[in-house]
Amino acid sequence: MRLKYSNLISTPTGKGLLGWVSSISWNPVIDMGMFQEKTDLYPKVVTLSLDFNVLHEGNVGWQNGVWSGRKTFPFTGDIK
Repeated sequence: MRLKYSNLISTPTGKGLLGWVSSISWNPVIDMGMFQEKTDLYPKVVTLSLDFNVLHEGNVGWQNGVWSGRKTFPFTGDIK
């Protein structure tokens, strides 16, 4: 699957990161209220937690003493 969250979790080209979820959990926040549809109740707020394992689609980090990533990794600072 691919996971993307704005500019915080994405590939350099803006696609979602490729990987797999090894665990996931969710918990309703009952104090924040509920939606009601006929006799069914749905929480307005849910907390979500997951472990996502990234499958890198290219070289990352240092390879034989040479930086193989973008020159502006991770944001805009230069790698020297």
